[in-house]
Amino acid sequence: TIITAQTQNLVPNPSFEDTIYCPYVGEMDAVKDWHSYSASPDYYNICADFQFGVPLNAWGYQLPAEGDAYCGMLIYNNYAFPPDPDTLFRKMLGTELVVPLIINKKYYVSLKASLSSPDFCASNNIGVLFSTVPHVDTEQINSTWDLQNFAHINSQSIVTDTLNWTNVSGSFIADSAYRYIVIGNFLIIALQIYL
Repeated sequence: TIITAQTQNLVPNPSFEDTIYCPYVGEMDAVKDWHSYSASPDYYNICADFQFGVPLNAWGYQLPAEGDAYCGMLIYNNYAFPPDPDTLFRKMLGTELVVPLIINKKYYVSLKASLSSPDFCASNNIGVLFSTVPHVDTEQINSTWDLQNFAHINSQSIVTDTLNWTNVSGSFIADSAYRYIVIGNFLIIALQIYL
């Protein structure tokens, strides 16, 4: 018996390799197809200077999981206790899918995450949210879109590894013809640890 499986990546430029120009301040406009969906995440590339370079940059040292580039973002920052949605600051990035998802079809999602430096706070709840509408970048996250307290794929594990990439993966059955993928932390409460 021969079993074959066929997969198609619906995410354009999945490893952030295709650039429009070399980033000089980490701007997402430099990477083809991807956009800031909230609070301006950063784009790092081997062609950039020290601050946004690869593998060494102003926030740490990390080799790309593949190729010459990666994106960075703060996924949870809230010093209020109990957590106050009005003081949350989270970076998110996203793109339009190559084709919309098909309702009732199962999809598998996988991404890699790493803690940029032991000087920073490690957190859980990095996840993926799918949407039928594009999102407009905001500097402060305080809208109901940003804080749905739900993600289609979500990791409960705290990402603490600064050397290796941690795989975040899962599957779900599409309940809508989603056209956009957003990466970030969509849950109001997250665990943080200081290493």
